[in-house]
Amino acid sequence: MSLAYGPVPSRRFGRSIGVSPIPPKTCSYSCVYCQLGRTTDMRVARCRFFDPELIENDIEKTLSLCNGNADFITLVGDGEPTLSSDIGRIISFCKAQWKIPVAVITNGSLLRDAKLRSQLQKVDVLSVTVSAGDETTFRKIHRPHGKLTFQGIVDGLTQFRKEFEGRLWVEVMLVASVNDSPESLLAIKNNLSPLSPERIFIATPTRPPTEPWVKPPDPEAVLNAASILSGSLEMTFPETGSFNPAERENLADTILQLCSRHPMMEKQVRELEAKSGAEVADKMEEENTVRWKEYMGIRYLVPVINHNNGE
Repeated sequence: MSLAYGPVPSRRFGRSIGVSPIPPKTCSYSCVYCQLGRTTDMRVARCRFFDPELIENDIEKTLSLCNGNADFITLVGDGEPTLSSDIGRIISFCKAQWKIPVAVITNGSLLRDAKLRSQLQKVDVLSVTVSAGDETTFRKIHRPHGKLTFQGIVDGLTQFRKEFEGRLWVEVMLVASVNDSPESLLAIKNNLSPLSPERIFIATPTRPPTEPWVKPPDPEAVLNAASILSGSLEMTFPETGSFNPAERENLADTILQLCSRHPMMEKQVRELEAKSGAEVADKMEEENTVRWKEYMGIRYLVPVINHNNGE
């Protein structure tokens, strides 16, 4: 399995090289809106999951295949990337090798860890999820590991912001009837104010969520959120555009790598097949490697995940 992939088009990070330093669905949360399904390895203890040299080699190969044409190197993972105890080494490696900005996308749950905060100091952008303003909402939307508390998350973020000299971006994921009321939004705003983030992105679940009851708020609620969380960017509509992964010999592997991290619209899958002159997605479905899932009138290709719980 490749630990680096792309470049993949992103609204925030342009053409981004993704780096996944953790196994699939390894996380400290099991969010109701997650596009990749329920967490199968719930943990808060950080450790080494892969030989860091393998990750570094994959980053080099991926950047070589696209001739270094990337706007960001983004540590994302199929869960929570800061669970990797090697994240500081990977960041330092990327900063030393290339002039490409490095970003980390995180749920912010582990930032009370002083060692982690130190390891993240070199990143150009830290993008963190803040989708709750109180303990009850926090548990309903994120379903966190039992050792995590809302106040602990707030304290970690606050301390990190005091130490961090890079850019802090915040994503607020809105779920209808969970955190989209004026009261919930004002509570979120109160927690964001001390952080003074450079950007706030309002996101809604436009891809198939873990729980079928999860729905995006109506447009009026999103506009109200934009007004309360001033300066935010509304991201309501399903993503458009094509994936342009680095060339690989095995198209099925390419599609599986992409949809494992980023459920793909059928249009994007068919475009890849047309470019490669091969039709593999339907065969992959027959082999129970992937499956089609419809959401809001759009068919997406998602991986079939083996739900074996980790220790």
